[in-house]
Order: sequence, then structure tokens, then C-alpha cells
Amino acid sequence: MKTNLKKVLATLWLVSIVAMNSAYAATITWNVTGGTTNNDVIWDGTYNGTNNATGSTTVLVTAEVAPILTMAISTGAINFGTLTLGDNNQSLSFSTATNAEGGVNVAVASNWLQSATKYIGTYGATATGMTTGNDFYKISSTSTATTKTVLAETDVANTQNVFTATDVANSNQVTTVNLKATIDAQTEADNYGDTLTFTVTGNF
Repeated sequence: MKTNLKKVLATLWLVSIVAMNSAYAATITWNVTGGTTNNDVIWDGTYNGTNNATGSTTVLVTAEVAPILTMAISTGAINFGTLTLGDNNQSLSFSTATNAEGGVNVAVASNWLQSATKYIGTYGATATGMTTGNDFYKISSTSTATTKTVLAETDVANTQNVFTATDVANSNQVTTVNLKATIDAQTEADNYGDTLTFTVTGNF
């Protein structure tokens, strides 16, 4: 009796295993979750080893390029010395460096070449008077840039653009600023001076 019961139980156990295997063979669920999309790819069927699972997701990539804008001037002082009759010339140079997409602009502001009571040139502060001599104070500029806007020789005024470029390549160049002081025998003796202020602007 016990032997027959063991056989029955063994038979039921084998049937149970076969049933379980048949169930797993019949239905397999394979889930693939893609990042933030959270979309499941599901197969309900027999997994035969050839089914391929695919999914997609997005990854945000960011980067930043820091702005660059520098200007280096060749000297902090220009000394004409004792002016002689006719033209007296001096110059300085500056280099600009920037990664501004729209390029760069450099402007020069002047206080005019003046003494306490007189000034040389066409322009001057209202507190001073023009010299009796036939004199001039002029400015011009040139640049190594291929495409640029520079200043043709003209009288020094309050603020003037001496260099403009509209792209990065032409902005990273060297510009020369030329100053000319012209006097004659009637230009009054005195000590004259000017302060030039260079301002660089990057068009980011």
C-alpha cells in the first residue's frame, strides 16, 4: 500500500514538473526599459534564443566655451620730445584676441594735445584756446587683418574707432596707431600733453 502511494505521488510530481515546463515554454515575458522613455518591449511567446530586444533613450550633452577678450598695447607712453617745424610722427601698436563671433572694436578717446592755456590742432577743450600757429594733431591706423575697418588720417577728436573686425579670425590681429603733431614758427612755446584711452569691445 505504501509502495503504491509512493508511485502515485511520484507520478503526480512528474506531471507537475512537465506542466510547469510547458507553461514556461509557452509564455515568456522579456522586458527592456529604455532610460527616461520607460517604454517596455514585451514578447509573449516561446523564447527560442533568436528574439532581439531593442530600446532607445536620449542623453543630453552640454558644453560651454568661455568668452575671451584681451588687448595688449606696446607702450604706456608716447613722447614726441621737442617738436620741430613741420610734421612730427609717433606710433604705437596693440594686439587684440577674442573668440567673439561678431568680432571686435577698438576705440580711442583723446583729451587733445594741450597745455594749460592752448591746444595744438583743430579740436580742443573749451577751457583752452587755439594756438596762433598753423598746427595740426592727427591720427590714423593700419592693421594686419585681412578684412577690417581702420581709420584714415584725420584730426584727433573726442572718440574715434581705430579698428573694427566682424569675425574671430580678423579680430586676432595687430593694429598700429599713428599720431602726427605738426607745428610752425607761430605755435606758442609750452608743455603740451594728451591722454589716450583705448577701449576694446567684443561682439559676443
